[in-house]
Amino acid sequence: AEPWRFYHTMRHVEALLLGLAAEMSVVQCEEALLLAIFFHDLVYDPRSKTNEADSANLFKQFAEEAKLIKQSLVESVVDMILQTANHMGVN
Repeated sequence: AEPWRFYHTMRHVEALLLGLAAEMSVVQCEEALLLAIFFHDLVYDPRSKTNEADSANLFKQFAEEAKLIKQSLVESVVDMILQTANHMGVN
C-alpha cells in the first residue's frame, strides 16, 4: 500500500492471480507461479535496479526459514522472480 508502488499493489497481485486462474489448463507448476506472484514485487523501490534480486533473496530467506519448500521449487520461483526484471506492467 506504499504510495510509490504505482501498479505494484495488491490490485496487481489480484490481476496476476486472475490471469493465472484463467490459464490453469496450461500451467505446469501452480505452486511456483503462486509463490512468484506473491513475492515478485515484494521489494519495490522505484529508484532501485535490484528490486527483483532483492525480492528473490527475500523469498529464499522465507523458504529457508519455512523449511518446507523443496530446493527445486525454490530455484523455479527465484528464476521466475528474476525474469520479471524485463516485464511490462500488468495492472
